Amino acid sequence: MPVDSMGRELIELVQIDQDFCNNTYGVAPCTATTANPSTKCFNTYFTCQDQPNYDRGTKTITLSKDVVHGAPDDVYSIPSLGAFKVSLPEFNIGARDTRTKVLGKFGSCSATFKDLPFSDNHLDPYVSERDYNPLENGTFWTKFLSRNPYYNDWKIRLYDGFVGQTIAQMNVREYRIDKITNPNSSGSVTITALDLMRKTDSDKALFPPASDCKLYTEVLSGDESIRTIGRLTPYTNDTILTKYLVISDTSRREIQTEVDNGDGTWTYTFFGGMQPYEVGASVSNAVYITSSSLTLTAATAFQVVLLLLRQVFTLSEIDVTQIGGEFALRQGVESIYMQRFILKPTPVNELLSDLAKDILLGVYYDEESKLIKARLAGDETLPVLTFDQFNNLIQGSTIPALDSASRASDILIHFNKSASDLDNNAYLNTLLKVDPTASSENEYNEAVTYEFNANWTQYLNRASKTATDLLTMYRSPTRLISFQLDIKDNIDIAQVFKLAYRGFTDIYGQPELINWICTGRTRSGDILQITAQEFKFNVPV
Repeated sequence: MPVDSMGRELIELVQIDQDFCNNTYGVAPCTATTANPSTKCFNTYFTCQDQPNYDRGTKTITLSKDVVHGAPDDVYSIPSLGAFKVSLPEFNIGARDTRTKVLGKFGSCSATFKDLPFSDNHLDPYVSERDYNPLENGTFWTKFLSRNPYYNDWKIRLYDGFVGQTIAQMNVREYRIDKITNPNSSGSVTITALDLMRKTDSDKALFPPASDCKLYTEVLSGDESIRTIGRLTPYTNDTILTKYLVISDTSRREIQTEVDNGDGTWTYTFFGGMQPYEVGASVSNAVYITSSSLTLTAATAFQVVLLLLRQVFTLSEIDVTQIGGEFALRQGVESIYMQRFILKPTPVNELLSDLAKDILLGVYYDEESKLIKARLAGDETLPVLTFDQFNNLIQGSTIPALDSASRASDILIHFNKSASDLDNNAYLNTLLKVDPTASSENEYNEAVTYEFNANWTQYLNRASKTATDLLTMYRSPTRLISFQLDIKDNIDIAQVFKLAYRGFTDIYGQPELINWICTGRTRSGDILQITAQEFKFNVPV
């Protein structure tokens, strides 16, 4: 039996939040009826016999490794769990880490289970009314998958702790289910899941939202209104955006009004006459996010990040205070104003990735708080922790590395997108900032150019600040480190700390005290697994 160094018995649990109807079969508002109680639903949407009145709630299923010490005494558990493993989430400041996605690496988990006969207790509210023995009909996982084919994005939680702890006292990680395999020949089932950032995947979130909308009547030259079959998909209004429509991906106009004609068609009026279009031409959403510092509704980077995140996440899933605090803390006297036309439904992760490049932004999932957060790179003003390799790091767990792929001596930024030539991705300004010593023969003897289009940047001062920050971070190869800590030495993702490790010494051979920023963090029992990269900005002394 597994024990830790203090002799405590380790236990692991998995919980799944299954969608489950709050109604009782045949009791108002449920109108379902049956002469045979055995054919009642299982309070899941797939088995529901009155779907218009389905009332979605949640039933939590707990899966343990064994019956004896499977779960705390007050929790009903099913002894199906085999094992689980987790993969560390990482965030990517400014999208410069070429080893991972531009928004970083999703945290993920994989859990294996063994199939077994199941009495349907706890999961079937009408089990006592059935005229068959559930233990003789199917198995737990075959019945679960048959009754619940719509499990995508359900919450799954992985617990690890010690016998005697309550669920609330155990360490927990939360993910969203991606796939569940059917039982294989040996009765093994695998669940794979990702953290909350999975919702930003390109096929999961578009802004502005896509629409199935077409012209109902012909458009004549100079018309200032159109009639459509179907409605442009509505989305949350915001003081920093202006809504547009686009016909056949060619003509865009700012929407003035929309009217429901009551027959499945809608009438839109707009500013400026339209060119001719035939019946059936596609009509789609577009949006302009304003950034002019001369307007009263100037869009700051914080407002834009929050706007984009709210297209994917609810406010309860975003740490608004942390995002706002980070931006207010790090932008100082320089307001970071944003501007962009979004001419068609675009993946939110692409929009966020562009923003990350423009202002050296990191967007990440914080496993501890289970919230989405964002951080700007820049000088650290908060107190910085200092760790000792002998007193804090768990011996034998440390791996140093060096990232040369992201090094850059020349930064070339194209910015201030041309409003008159948006379709051709034209830019009115270009900035080149060079560190000549980095490419000199006495140093790296090679000029490496990092070139990108700053799709959100309008002003020279912002482009210049981004170029300066990029050179600060990446003129030299970046040192990386991963290690383990005891939970008492806690570090959060995006937290800056100091650490001297013998794998990185000064010119005299002494371990160099380096500033680091935590880019990944996960916990197993009382152990933290940390990944970090060198933080080259100023930190408090």
